[in-house]
This record gives sequence, structure tokens and C-alpha cells, in this order.
Amino acid sequence: MTSIDTAAGTMVQSFVDPVRRYWRLSEAGDVGTIESQEDPLVSPLLVDLPERTQASTEVRRDACAQTGETDRQLDRLVSLYYAVGNEGIDIRNEIERIIIERKIDSVLAIHSRLVKGQIVEELGSEILRFVGYSADLETREVRRWLLEKAMSLPSFVIRDGALLGIEAMDDARSAVALRAAIQKECVTPLRRDMIEVLAHLGE
Repeated sequence: MTSIDTAAGTMVQSFVDPVRRYWRLSEAGDVGTIESQEDPLVSPLLVDLPERTQASTEVRRDACAQTGETDRQLDRLVSLYYAVGNEGIDIRNEIERIIIERKIDSVLAIHSRLVKGQIVEELGSEILRFVGYSADLETREVRRWLLEKAMSLPSFVIRDGALLGIEAMDDARSAVALRAAIQKECVTPLRRDMIEVLAHLGE
């Protein structure tokens, strides 16, 4: 094992996961088009990225490869959904497996696809619901971030899924985002559901 390989192995644990999406977007010329690059929760993960990436091209290649694997797993889920429908696959187990295996990268990948409209509304809603049910503690904060951000997306179907995810996560810290969403929500039944979930969170 070379010294570069040793350094890469150490560095991967500390920073590769959070920046995989950044590297992929950078290579595609798409940096800055998703809110995660500027969000207070996610942007600190990208601090000193240029200096870190210069340390090893091997680390960069590994990160890009793993990002590709996350996309492949999401593509597989989308393809299954189109092929057999909602009743033919266990979306909850699929999402839990992807989150456990791909960690933060999976959440950022889901966010990017939702923002760009690359996931059909019904599937996106189901994904968000089960993102809230996930038991993965390592991704809890970024999953909460995803659900709160999704509350402002144009599709009320997506917003409904995000609300179900917030209810499932049952984190009182989501109350601030939920109150803001209630003020802007124009779909009366969904707004009523938001108020109920807010009450459930103790607000």
C-alpha cells in the first residue's frame, strides 16, 4: 500500500461522503444550482474543499465512483417503480437500504433530483415519507434538512410526502420550518394537516 493510499483511506472517512455530490456537480458544471451548496447545514461540510481535494486524486476518483453508485441505486428504484408500480416494490426497505449504504450522499442525491423534477411526484412523495421513518442515526440531521426543504417545493404531492416524513421523524426542531410552510400553503387540506402535525410536535 502506497502512502497516497494510506492517506486516502484516512481522509475518506472524514470528508468524502458529504462532498460527493459537490464533486459530481462540479464535473458536470452544475455547482451552485441546488440549495444544498448554500444551506447552513450542508455548506460547512464543503469548507476547505479545494485544499482537501488537492491532497489525493485517488480520493476524488473514489468519491465520484461512489456517487455514481448512489445514482445507480436511485435509478434502479425509479425503474422498478415505473415497471411494477407502487404495489410491486417495498419502497420503505429500498430507501432504508440506500440511506444506510450511501449515507449523506443518498440524501443529497434525493434532494437534487426532487429540485430538478427528476423523480415522479408520487414516488418522490413516498421516498420523503420513508426518509422520515429511517432509523439511520448518522443521517438524521441531513434527513431532517431534506424534509424541511421539500416543504417549499412546488408540488403539493411532494410537500405532502415531506410532511409525512416530518411527522414520522417527530423532531420538534422542524416546527420553525413547518410554521413557515403553513403561512405559504395554499392547498387547504394540506395546510390543515400541517397545523395538526405542528400541534403533534408540541407547538
